[in-house]
Amino acid sequence: MSGRILLKDPYKANRSRWVARVLFALGLVLALVAGIITYLYATTARAGPPPDVTTVDVLVASRDLGPRTALVPGDLKIVQLPRDAAPRNALHAVADGVGQVTTVSLTANEPLLATKIAVAGSDGVHIAVLPPGSQPSGSTPTYRAVSLNVPDANAAGGAIVAGDHADVLYTLNTSLIDPSKLDFIGRVVVENVPVLARTLTVYTLRVDVATAERLATLQAAGGNLELLLRGPGDERPSGSQGASFIREAQRIAGR
Repeated sequence: MSGRILLKDPYKANRSRWVARVLFALGLVLALVAGIITYLYATTARAGPPPDVTTVDVLVASRDLGPRTALVPGDLKIVQLPRDAAPRNALHAVADGVGQVTTVSLTANEPLLATKIAVAGSDGVHIAVLPPGSQPSGSTPTYRAVSLNVPDANAAGGAIVAGDHADVLYTLNTSLIDPSKLDFIGRVVVENVPVLARTLTVYTLRVDVATAERLATLQAAGGNLELLLRGPGDERPSGSQGASFIREAQRIAGR
């Protein structure tokens, strides 16, 4: 028999329990610290300054309005909306709405759009042929509303709506003028005209009488009409010089 005596560590179990308790307590402390940091970060983020947002003035109804309501200053007010959230054809000044008549019902704080108001006439509400705030006089252009039937493919994919401004592009087959010279010529013939209304592919434009006569003549000749959508507020002349198929073909061929 061996004379060795094997002795067990009497403190091993106590040390294991002590280590487990220390690790548990350390975990609680770390979780508490993480929670405090998360709370402070979230509170600081909420209390921080909001990001800069570009806003614009938008004209809205100050109360609920029924159709065919003659607008007075008390019916309207200006609010600030983010530029990206403002309707594209919204009005921006009280003067733009005063004297107009609603063509549909409006709820309080609903933006006033050019498509929802019109000039009052003796026969009720109709398309606003005259610009807002203007009255017929000796110096006022002889404005008329004229309609053009333009397929969506020739009108910015059908994206043009009432309140937009557009140029009219006309393409002519020159053989109508001289049968011996076959060519196609395209040119902007009318610039920056407001779109008063749209029904399917029929666009109603505001032009003067002379321009209406020109458009009617061009349509009767059987040429091709296109509407070129302008950006909001773009009043610049188009600078159109026209384009010829023969010249473009020669340019492509390097001649």
